[in-house]
Amino acid sequence: MRNFLLIFFRYYLLRNYGYKLEIVSDTENGIEYEILIGNTVRTTETPKEGQFVVFAGDFKLQLIAADMQSYEAMYEYMTKELLKPIAGKNHVISEGFVYAGEKVRNLETGTRFATERPGDVRCMFYNVYGYKARCGPIAERQGLQEQLIKTYMPDVLAFQEYSGNYHSAFTYRLRENGYCEVEVLQGENNYTPLFYRKDRLKVMDSGYLLYEGPNDVNSKSITWAVFEMLESGKQFIAMSNHFMYNQSGIDANAARVANAKEAAALIAKLRSNDVYKDIPMLFGGDLNCNMNSEPVEKLTENGLVNAWKIAEVKNDSSGHHDYTTYNEEYETYSAWDIPIEGYLGATSIDHVFVSENTLVKSFATLMDMYALIASDHLPELVQISLK
Repeated sequence: MRNFLLIFFRYYLLRNYGYKLEIVSDTENGIEYEILIGNTVRTTETPKEGQFVVFAGDFKLQLIAADMQSYEAMYEYMTKELLKPIAGKNHVISEGFVYAGEKVRNLETGTRFATERPGDVRCMFYNVYGYKARCGPIAERQGLQEQLIKTYMPDVLAFQEYSGNYHSAFTYRLRENGYCEVEVLQGENNYTPLFYRKDRLKVMDSGYLLYEGPNDVNSKSITWAVFEMLESGKQFIAMSNHFMYNQSGIDANAARVANAKEAAALIAKLRSNDVYKDIPMLFGGDLNCNMNSEPVEKLTENGLVNAWKIAEVKNDSSGHHDYTTYNEEYETYSAWDIPIEGYLGATSIDHVFVSENTLVKSFATLMDMYALIASDHLPELVQISLK
Protein backbone atom coordinates (compact mmCIF):
# COMPACT_ATOMS: atom_id res chain seq x y z
CA MET A 1 0.00 0.00 0.00
CA ARG A 2 1.23 3.48 -0.80
CA ASN A 3 1.73 5.64 2.26
CA PHE A 4 -1.43 7.71 2.50
CA LEU A 5 0.61 10.86 3.25
CA LEU A 6 2.11 10.49 -0.22
CA ILE A 7 -1.39 10.35 -1.73
CA PHE A 8 -2.53 13.56 -0.05
CA PHE A 9 0.69 15.55 0.06
CA ARG A 10 1.45 15.03 -3.63
CA TYR A 11 -1.96 16.39 -4.58
CA TYR A 12 -1.58 19.26 -2.10
CA LEU A 13 1.64 20.40 -3.79
CA LEU A 14 0.05 20.11 -7.22
CA ARG A 15 -3.08 22.03 -6.26
CA ASN A 16 -1.38 24.83 -4.36
CA TYR A 17 2.01 25.17 -6.04
CA GLY A 18 1.64 23.53 -9.46
CA TYR A 19 4.33 20.90 -8.83
CA LYS A 20 3.54 17.40 -10.01
CA LEU A 21 6.20 15.33 -8.27
CA GLU A 22 7.15 11.98 -9.70
CA ILE A 23 6.92 8.91 -7.48
CA VAL A 24 10.03 6.73 -7.42
CA SER A 25 10.79 3.55 -5.50
CA ASP A 26 13.75 2.55 -3.36
CA THR A 27 15.13 0.47 -6.22
CA GLU A 28 15.63 3.55 -8.40
CA ASN A 29 18.67 5.79 -8.17
CA GLY A 30 18.23 8.87 -6.04
CA ILE A 31 18.39 12.41 -7.37
CA GLU A 32 19.74 15.58 -5.80
CA TYR A 33 16.43 16.87 -4.44
CA GLU A 34 13.96 14.40 -2.99
CA ILE A 35 11.09 14.15 -0.53
CA LEU A 36 11.38 10.88 1.37
CA ILE A 37 8.09 9.69 2.83
CA GLY A 38 8.07 6.84 5.30
CA ASN A 39 10.79 4.24 5.79
CA THR A 40 12.99 4.14 2.70
CA VAL A 41 16.55 2.96 2.11
CA ARG A 42 17.56 6.63 2.08
CA THR A 43 15.73 7.61 5.29
CA THR A 44 18.04 8.41 8.22
CA GLU A 45 15.62 9.69 10.89
CA THR A 46 13.61 7.55 13.33
CA PRO A 47 10.61 9.05 15.15
CA LYS A 48 9.77 8.23 18.74
CA GLU A 49 6.57 6.34 19.55
CA GLY A 50 3.52 8.44 18.73
CA GLN A 51 5.55 11.12 16.96
CA PHE A 52 6.50 12.34 13.50
CA VAL A 53 9.71 13.96 12.30
CA VAL A 54 10.34 16.44 9.49
CA PHE A 55 14.03 16.73 8.67
CA ALA A 56 15.92 18.59 5.93
CA GLY A 57 19.43 17.42 5.19
CA ASP A 58 21.65 16.69 2.21
CA PHE A 59 19.06 18.42 -0.04
CA LYS A 60 16.41 15.90 0.97
CA LEU A 61 13.23 16.41 3.00
CA GLN A 62 12.41 13.42 5.18
CA LEU A 63 8.82 12.90 6.36
CA ILE A 64 8.65 9.94 8.72
CA ALA A 65 6.11 8.97 11.39
CA ALA A 66 5.67 6.18 13.92
CA ASP A 67 2.08 5.25 12.96
CA MET A 68 -0.90 6.24 10.85
CA GLN A 69 -2.28 8.80 13.27
CA SER A 70 1.14 10.45 13.43
CA TYR A 71 1.10 10.71 9.64
CA GLU A 72 -2.25 12.47 9.92
CA ALA A 73 -0.74 14.96 12.37
CA MET A 74 2.22 15.43 10.04
CA TYR A 75 -0.07 16.27 7.13
CA GLU A 76 -1.80 18.89 9.26
CA TYR A 77 1.56 20.41 10.19
CA MET A 78 2.89 20.42 6.62
CA THR A 79 -0.20 21.98 5.07
CA LYS A 80 -1.24 24.39 7.81
CA GLU A 81 2.15 25.54 9.09
CA LEU A 82 5.35 24.62 7.26
CA LEU A 83 4.01 24.88 3.69
CA LYS A 84 0.85 26.87 4.26
CA PRO A 85 -0.02 28.72 1.01
CA ILE A 86 0.63 32.46 1.40
CA ALA A 87 0.31 34.73 -1.62
CA GLY A 88 3.66 35.99 -2.87
CA LYS A 89 5.73 33.99 -0.40
CA ASN A 90 8.42 31.47 -1.25
CA HIS A 91 8.96 28.71 1.25
CA VAL A 92 12.56 28.11 2.30
CA ILE A 93 13.51 25.12 4.43
CA SER A 94 17.07 25.46 5.68
CA GLU A 95 19.61 22.64 5.72
CA GLY A 96 19.47 20.95 9.11
CA PHE A 97 15.86 21.95 9.80
CA VAL A 98 14.13 19.47 12.11
CA TYR A 99 10.67 19.39 13.65
CA ALA A 100 9.18 16.68 15.83
CA GLY A 101 5.47 16.59 16.50
CA GLU A 102 2.99 14.26 18.18
CA LYS A 103 -0.17 12.62 16.96
CA VAL A 104 -3.46 13.97 18.23
CA ARG A 105 -5.80 11.68 20.14
CA ASN A 106 -9.16 13.26 20.84
CA LEU A 107 -12.74 12.34 21.56
CA GLU A 108 -14.23 14.33 18.69
CA THR A 109 -12.66 12.15 16.01
CA GLY A 110 -12.63 8.98 18.12
CA THR A 111 -8.86 8.63 17.70
CA ARG A 112 -8.19 8.47 21.44
CA PHE A 113 -9.66 4.96 21.45
CA ALA A 114 -6.70 3.63 19.50
CA THR A 115 -4.92 3.47 22.85
CA GLU A 116 -7.77 3.49 25.40
CA ARG A 117 -9.44 0.10 25.81
CA PRO A 118 -12.17 0.31 28.45
CA GLY A 119 -14.33 -2.73 29.07
CA ASP A 120 -13.89 -6.31 27.92
CA VAL A 121 -14.82 -6.32 24.23
CA ARG A 122 -14.08 -3.97 21.35
CA CYS A 123 -16.30 -4.36 18.27
CA MET A 124 -16.12 -2.45 14.98
CA PHE A 125 -19.15 -2.17 12.66
CA TYR A 126 -18.01 -1.09 9.21
CA ASN A 127 -19.60 -0.77 5.77
CA VAL A 128 -16.46 -1.04 3.63
CA TYR A 129 -18.17 -0.27 0.28
CA GLY A 130 -16.69 -3.25 -1.52
CA TYR A 131 -17.39 -2.16 -5.09
CA LYS A 132 -15.35 -0.78 -7.96
CA ALA A 133 -17.33 2.34 -8.78
CA ARG A 134 -16.61 5.62 -6.93
CA CYS A 135 -14.39 6.06 -3.90
CA GLY A 136 -11.16 5.15 -5.72
CA PRO A 137 -9.44 1.83 -6.52
CA ILE A 138 -10.43 -1.12 -4.37
CA ALA A 139 -6.85 -2.22 -3.66
CA GLU A 140 -5.95 1.31 -2.52
CA ARG A 141 -8.96 1.50 -0.20
CA GLN A 142 -8.35 -1.98 1.17
CA GLY A 143 -4.84 -0.95 2.11
CA LEU A 144 -6.18 2.05 4.01
CA GLN A 145 -8.84 -0.06 5.72
CA GLU A 146 -6.25 -2.62 6.75
CA GLN A 147 -4.18 0.13 8.37
CA LEU A 148 -7.29 1.40 10.14
CA ILE A 149 -8.02 -2.04 11.56
CA LYS A 150 -4.38 -2.49 12.63
CA THR A 151 -4.58 0.85 14.46
CA TYR A 152 -7.64 -0.13 16.53
CA MET A 153 -7.44 -3.97 16.53
CA PRO A 154 -11.09 -4.72 17.42
CA ASP A 155 -11.93 -8.10 18.91
CA VAL A 156 -14.81 -8.43 16.44
CA LEU A 157 -15.19 -6.96 12.95
CA ALA A 158 -18.77 -6.73 11.67
CA PHE A 159 -18.72 -5.79 7.98
CA GLN A 160 -21.33 -4.75 5.43
CA GLU A 161 -21.02 -4.56 1.63
CA TYR A 162 -18.20 -7.09 1.85
CA SER A 163 -18.29 -8.05 -1.81
CA GLY A 164 -16.59 -10.83 -3.75
CA ASN A 165 -13.66 -8.47 -4.32
CA TYR A 166 -13.18 -8.36 -0.57
CA HIS A 167 -13.59 -12.09 -0.03
CA SER A 168 -10.92 -12.74 -2.66
CA ALA A 169 -8.37 -10.21 -1.41
CA PHE A 170 -9.18 -8.50 1.90
CA THR A 171 -9.89 -11.70 3.85
CA TYR A 172 -6.26 -12.67 3.26
CA ARG A 173 -5.13 -9.32 4.74
CA LEU A 174 -7.28 -9.94 7.82
CA ARG A 175 -5.85 -13.42 8.31
CA GLU A 176 -2.34 -11.98 8.16
CA ASN A 177 -3.35 -9.71 11.04
CA GLY A 178 -4.66 -12.51 13.25
CA TYR A 179 -8.37 -12.60 12.32
CA CYS A 180 -10.58 -15.57 11.46
CA GLU A 181 -13.93 -15.45 9.67
CA VAL A 182 -16.99 -16.87 11.39
CA GLU A 183 -18.05 -19.83 9.27
CA VAL A 184 -21.73 -19.85 8.31
CA LEU A 185 -23.84 -21.41 5.60
CA GLN A 186 -25.00 -18.88 3.01
CA GLY A 187 -25.39 -18.49 -0.74
CA GLU A 188 -22.79 -17.37 -3.22
CA ASN A 189 -21.33 -14.66 -1.00
CA ASN A 190 -21.75 -13.31 2.52
CA TYR A 191 -21.91 -9.51 2.37
CA THR A 192 -22.27 -9.16 6.17
CA PRO A 193 -19.49 -11.37 7.58
CA LEU A 194 -18.06 -11.42 11.09
CA PHE A 195 -14.34 -11.73 11.79
CA TYR A 196 -12.74 -12.19 15.20
CA ARG A 197 -9.33 -12.14 16.83
CA LYS A 198 -8.27 -15.75 17.30
CA ASP A 199 -5.91 -14.79 20.14
CA ARG A 200 -8.81 -13.47 22.25
CA LEU A 201 -12.02 -15.25 21.22
CA LYS A 202 -13.50 -18.55 20.13
CA VAL A 203 -16.83 -19.20 18.39
CA MET A 204 -19.40 -21.23 20.31
CA ASP A 205 -22.26 -20.97 17.82
CA SER A 206 -23.07 -19.04 14.65
CA GLY A 207 -25.62 -18.56 11.88
CA TYR A 208 -26.76 -16.55 8.89
CA LEU A 209 -30.07 -15.02 7.81
CA LEU A 210 -30.77 -13.72 4.31
CA TYR A 211 -33.62 -11.22 4.40
CA GLU A 212 -36.75 -11.96 2.40
CA GLY A 213 -38.29 -9.42 0.02
CA PRO A 214 -36.28 -6.90 -2.04
CA ASN A 215 -32.61 -7.79 -1.76
CA ASP A 216 -30.03 -6.49 -4.24
CA VAL A 217 -27.40 -9.18 -5.00
CA ASN A 218 -28.52 -10.88 -1.77
CA SER A 219 -26.44 -8.41 0.25
CA LYS A 220 -29.05 -7.62 2.92
CA SER A 221 -28.56 -10.15 5.67
CA ILE A 222 -27.42 -10.92 9.21
CA THR A 223 -24.41 -12.93 10.31
CA TRP A 224 -24.38 -13.77 14.01
CA ALA A 225 -22.06 -15.57 16.39
CA VAL A 226 -21.79 -16.45 20.06
CA PHE A 227 -18.26 -15.71 21.24
CA GLU A 228 -16.40 -16.80 24.34
CA MET A 229 -13.38 -14.88 25.62
CA LEU A 230 -10.41 -17.19 25.93
CA GLU A 231 -9.06 -15.59 29.10
CA SER A 232 -12.22 -15.11 31.16
CA GLY A 233 -14.74 -17.51 29.65
CA LYS A 234 -17.29 -14.69 29.41
CA GLN A 235 -19.68 -14.86 26.48
CA PHE A 236 -21.49 -12.40 24.22
CA ILE A 237 -23.40 -12.35 20.92
CA ALA A 238 -22.44 -10.16 17.95
CA MET A 239 -24.58 -9.55 14.85
CA SER A 240 -23.57 -7.87 11.59
CA ASN A 241 -26.58 -6.48 9.78
CA HIS A 242 -27.55 -4.60 6.62
CA PHE A 243 -31.10 -3.33 5.90
CA MET A 244 -32.49 -2.46 2.45
CA TYR A 245 -31.60 0.92 0.96
CA ASN A 246 -33.71 3.46 -0.97
CA GLN A 247 -34.12 2.66 -4.64
CA SER A 248 -36.73 3.24 -7.30
CA GLY A 249 -39.48 0.69 -7.80
CA ILE A 250 -39.77 -0.53 -4.22
CA ASP A 251 -41.15 0.65 -0.90
CA ALA A 252 -37.80 0.80 0.87
CA ASN A 253 -39.19 1.73 4.26
CA ALA A 254 -41.59 -1.21 4.19
CA ALA A 255 -38.67 -3.47 3.23
CA ARG A 256 -36.64 -2.19 6.19
CA VAL A 257 -39.57 -2.67 8.56
CA ALA A 258 -39.79 -6.26 7.33
CA ASN A 259 -36.02 -6.63 7.82
CA ALA A 260 -36.36 -5.35 11.40
CA LYS A 261 -39.15 -7.81 12.14
CA GLU A 262 -37.07 -10.71 10.81
CA ALA A 263 -34.11 -9.55 12.91
CA ALA A 264 -36.28 -9.32 16.01
CA ALA A 265 -37.61 -12.84 15.39
CA LEU A 266 -34.07 -14.18 15.07
CA ILE A 267 -33.05 -12.51 18.32
CA ALA A 268 -36.12 -13.91 20.07
CA LYS A 269 -35.23 -17.39 18.81
CA LEU A 270 -31.70 -17.08 20.18
CA ARG A 271 -33.00 -15.79 23.49
CA SER A 272 -35.36 -18.78 23.77
CA ASN A 273 -32.26 -20.91 24.30
CA ASP A 274 -31.60 -20.82 28.06
CA VAL A 275 -27.85 -20.79 27.41
CA TYR A 276 -28.14 -17.50 25.48
CA LYS A 277 -31.04 -15.98 27.40
CA ASP A 278 -29.11 -13.34 29.33
CA ILE A 279 -25.68 -12.93 27.72
CA PRO A 280 -24.84 -9.46 26.34
CA MET A 281 -25.62 -8.79 22.68
CA LEU A 282 -24.32 -6.34 20.06
CA PHE A 283 -26.46 -5.80 16.95
CA GLY A 284 -25.37 -3.26 14.37
CA GLY A 285 -24.41 -2.19 10.90
CA ASP A 286 -25.83 -0.19 8.02
CA LEU A 287 -29.57 0.16 8.67
CA ASN A 288 -30.14 2.72 5.89
CA CYS A 289 -32.44 4.71 8.19
CA ASN A 290 -32.04 7.18 11.04
CA MET A 291 -32.91 6.85 14.70
CA ASN A 292 -36.40 8.34 14.26
CA SER A 293 -37.48 5.75 11.71
CA GLU A 294 -40.04 2.97 11.93
CA PRO A 295 -37.52 0.11 11.45
CA VAL A 296 -35.48 1.35 14.41
CA GLU A 297 -38.67 1.59 16.45
CA LYS A 298 -39.34 -2.09 15.71
CA LEU A 299 -35.90 -3.00 17.03
CA THR A 300 -36.24 -1.03 20.26
CA GLU A 301 -39.73 -2.46 20.83
CA ASN A 302 -38.10 -5.88 20.96
CA GLY A 303 -35.59 -5.31 23.73
CA LEU A 304 -32.67 -3.57 21.98
CA VAL A 305 -31.18 -0.34 23.32
CA ASN A 306 -29.26 2.18 21.23
CA ALA A 307 -25.61 1.87 22.26
CA TRP A 308 -24.77 5.51 21.52
CA LYS A 309 -27.44 6.82 23.88
CA ILE A 310 -26.20 4.84 26.88
CA ALA A 311 -22.44 4.98 26.21
CA GLU A 312 -20.41 6.38 29.11
CA VAL A 313 -18.07 8.15 26.64
CA LYS A 314 -18.88 9.02 23.01
CA ASN A 315 -18.38 11.44 20.17
CA ASP A 316 -21.24 12.84 18.10
CA SER A 317 -21.09 12.24 14.38
CA SER A 318 -23.03 10.60 11.60
CA GLY A 319 -21.13 7.71 10.09
CA HIS A 320 -22.36 8.24 6.54
CA HIS A 321 -20.99 10.84 4.12
CA ASP A 322 -20.66 11.55 0.39
CA TYR A 323 -18.40 9.46 -1.82
CA THR A 324 -14.75 10.43 -2.14
CA THR A 325 -13.60 12.10 -5.37
CA TYR A 326 -10.72 10.19 -6.95
CA ASN A 327 -8.60 11.86 -9.65
CA GLU A 328 -7.63 9.16 -12.15
CA GLU A 329 -5.09 11.34 -13.95
CA TYR A 330 -3.05 12.06 -10.83
CA GLU A 331 -3.94 8.81 -9.05
CA THR A 332 -4.96 10.57 -5.88
CA TYR A 333 -7.96 11.64 -3.82
CA SER A 334 -8.86 15.22 -4.60
CA ALA A 335 -11.92 15.73 -2.36
CA TRP A 336 -13.52 13.98 0.58
CA ASP A 337 -16.49 14.72 2.74
CA ILE A 338 -16.71 15.08 6.51
CA PRO A 339 -20.07 14.34 8.17
CA ILE A 340 -21.67 17.56 9.36
CA GLU A 341 -24.56 16.04 11.29
CA GLY A 342 -24.54 14.35 14.65
CA TYR A 343 -25.43 10.76 15.42
CA LEU A 344 -29.13 11.56 15.78
CA GLY A 345 -29.24 13.50 12.49
CA ALA A 346 -31.31 12.63 9.42
CA THR A 347 -28.28 11.32 7.45
CA SER A 348 -27.05 9.01 10.21
CA ILE A 349 -27.81 5.48 9.02
CA ASP A 350 -25.14 3.33 10.74
CA HIS A 351 -26.19 2.18 14.18
CA VAL A 352 -25.33 -0.22 16.97
CA PHE A 353 -27.77 -1.64 19.51
CA VAL A 354 -27.17 -3.72 22.61
CA SER A 355 -29.28 -5.84 24.92
CA GLU A 356 -30.62 -4.13 28.02
CA ASN A 357 -28.12 -5.84 30.32
CA THR A 358 -25.06 -4.58 28.40
CA LEU A 359 -22.77 -1.89 29.79
CA VAL A 360 -21.46 0.33 26.95
CA LYS A 361 -18.15 1.89 27.98
CA SER A 362 -17.59 3.91 24.81
CA PHE A 363 -19.00 4.59 21.35
CA ALA A 364 -16.94 6.30 18.65
CA THR A 365 -17.55 7.13 15.01
CA LEU A 366 -13.96 6.93 13.77
CA MET A 367 -13.10 10.00 11.70
CA ASP A 368 -9.48 9.27 10.90
CA MET A 369 -8.38 11.01 7.73
CA TYR A 370 -7.81 7.76 5.87
CA ALA A 371 -11.19 6.40 7.02
CA LEU A 372 -12.87 9.37 5.34
CA ILE A 373 -11.56 8.32 1.93
CA ALA A 374 -11.72 4.53 2.24
CA SER A 375 -15.54 4.27 2.16
CA ASP A 376 -18.69 6.39 2.20
CA HIS A 377 -19.28 4.99 5.70
CA LEU A 378 -17.14 5.50 8.80
CA PRO A 379 -16.53 2.67 11.25
CA GLU A 380 -18.47 2.60 14.52
CA LEU A 381 -16.26 1.39 17.38
CA VAL A 382 -18.14 0.13 20.43
CA GLN A 383 -16.56 -1.11 23.65
CA ILE A 384 -18.58 -3.03 26.25
CA SER A 385 -18.12 -4.69 29.61
CA LEU A 386 -19.39 -8.20 30.23
CA LYS A 387 -20.97 -9.67 33.34
